[in-house]
Amino acid sequence: MDMEKLRKLNILGADNQVYNVIKDSIVTLRLKPNQYLNIRKISQQLGTSITPVRSALQRLANEGLVIAKPRIGFFVSGIDENQVKNLFAVRKSLELLALENSINRIDSEAISEIILKLRSALNDPEKTVSSPPYDLDYKLHDLIISSYPNPYLHRMFSQLFSLITRARNVIRVCLPPSEKEWILREAQQHLEVSEQIFMRNLSKARESLDRHIEASCEMICKLLKEIESKGEMSL
Repeated sequence: MDMEKLRKLNILGADNQVYNVIKDSIVTLRLKPNQYLNIRKISQQLGTSITPVRSALQRLANEGLVIAKPRIGFFVSGIDENQVKNLFAVRKSLELLALENSINRIDSEAISEIILKLRSALNDPEKTVSSPPYDLDYKLHDLIISSYPNPYLHRMFSQLFSLITRARNVIRVCLPPSEKEWILREAQQHLEVSEQIFMRNLSKARESLDRHIEASCEMICKLLKEIESKGEMSL
């Protein structure tokens, strides 16, 4: 490999690293919705030049996580109730379609493991509330999507995944102590979906999944309304 190819490879690696760091900060809400993204400041924080930062922000703008305003700069895209409802309507359609075509393909051992861990979590509510089993949440939904061998659906869901995850993180970051029972209700919903999948009961699994996604959407919208009413749009 000549030095020019090596240099280009290193630049590509740096670009991807910068992109991943900024993306993760947006999805986890460390960078707040509507926040101005100062390219020079970010480049200094990451110890890199301005070019990979600008490139990363443009990529994220194409994915809907960043807004590019001509002659002004880049901003983290906002999160509002209408956006979440539209996003989760598409999410629900894709997941239900995947479920209908994957319920007999979903690995019994994998879904059984999720069931056992969810039951264990619900048997220790105090621990579960203090340390929610978010990993089981993602494993269940990923299992439903990945078990349906349709590359077009996978591509569509992949394009929405970061936006969905960021919206879900509104619950993780903003759920007040008075709503902590939600964590147990959600775990119970995941358990119901998992058990119906394990029994290959499509109609009940579909009903449980539909109800669960709607409940998540409603909670996110409720929290967003509360944030807006307090004038805390930055979360």
